Amino acid sequence: MDSQLLLWDPQHLSAPVKRIVYDHPPTSLRVSRDGSKVAVGTYDSFLRVYLLPSLECIASYVDLQMVIPHITWRSTHDCLAYNVFQMGKTVVLKPPTGSKQQQQQQLDQQQQDLQQQSQQQERQQLMYY
Repeated sequence: MDSQLLLWDPQHLSAPVKRIVYDHPPTSLRVSRDGSKVAVGTYDSFLRVYLLPSLECIASYVDLQMVIPHITWRSTHDCLAYNVFQMGKTVVLKPPTGSKQQQQQQLDQQQQDLQQQSQQQERQQLMYY
C-alpha cells in the first residue's frame, strides 16, 4: 500500500473523487453497513472515522499499544470496535454526534477512557512479572 485512501465514484472511474494521504499505511478499513461512515486504522496506531461520501473526519483516536488489524461496526452503525495486535484486547468506541462542541467533549472523554484502560493493562502486566 502507498499510504492513501481513495474514494471512487462508480459512475466516473477515470480518477478518484477524494484522496487522503497518511503518514503510515492503512492496516484496516471498514465501511458501516448503511454506507454513511468509514473507519480506517493505520500502522501508526491511529483510528479515524470519516463521513461518506465527503470523507470529513469526525473522529480520530490513537492507541499507543500496537497496530490496529481489525475494525468492525455495530449493526446500528453507532459504535465500532477494534482489536489491538498481540494485546488480547478489544476496544469499543462510539464516534461523536451532535454539535462540534459536543463532539470534542465526547472525543476528549473517550481519549481519557482509552488512556485509563491502557494504564490499567500496563499495571496488570507488571503484576504478572
